[in-house]
Amino acid sequence: MPLKQIVEGLSFVVLGIPLYFFIEFEYDEKFLIIFNELMAPLYNEIAFYLYPPKLRKKLLKDAIIKKGDVVLDIACHTGILIDDIAKVASRVIATDLSYADIDITRAKLSGYDKVLYVRCDPEYLPFKDSAFDRIVGFDVSDEAVNSEKLFSEINRVLAKNGRATIILFEPSFSIFTAPLQWRVEFIEDYLEKLGLSFRVKRIDTVLATGYMFKIRKEEKQRVERISDFGIFHSFYYYHIVRKLY
Repeated sequence: MPLKQIVEGLSFVVLGIPLYFFIEFEYDEKFLIIFNELMAPLYNEIAFYLYPPKLRKKLLKDAIIKKGDVVLDIACHTGILIDDIAKVASRVIATDLSYADIDITRAKLSGYDKVLYVRCDPEYLPFKDSAFDRIVGFDVSDEAVNSEKLFSEINRVLAKNGRATIILFEPSFSIFTAPLQWRVEFIEDYLEKLGLSFRVKRIDTVLATGYMFKIRKEEKQRVERISDFGIFHSFYYYHIVRKLY
């Protein structure tokens, strides 16, 4: 047997078997929750580099948050947006799937009485209909697996004439093609089905490609569908649905 084939075979065993178990764990509910809890302190340290100030400012500018607004931050992580939002909004609800992220955020922003912290699944938001004037979400795609449920909930809790500005990232290390429901064109079709006007813009960072969804829920709704790029890119999504017990 040629040496090249032997090396390739050994490489498959050495790399393939651990990768297989990694993927299996990746879709295990308990593992994912534990992993997110353990990663929270590290995430807090590297968030500045993962999400540079320029990108955060862009999201907040497009969100058009005004004085008196009640704002929902979906998947707040360790509070990378909340400080700036709380300076303008009258009330901020910060949500995340991770207890550790919520604890870190609360400790960092203890001076704000107007911020309420809620641990919840973004696909099952525990809020009344039309409760928020603005909704923002930075890297929401690591805490939700079903794009229809995510955007359906956003539509439900967003008030008339409200705006939602959501960024979803495509991980830089992609093993498989994204499920259909996380492809940009699928999400666009679903937003149109919900009767929402929206604009989609591709954004590039050092580690990943992302897409900013700027959504409007108008009083007299007319669907306006705009994409700022011509070629659709797949999302690779690596989480499963996690119901909170």
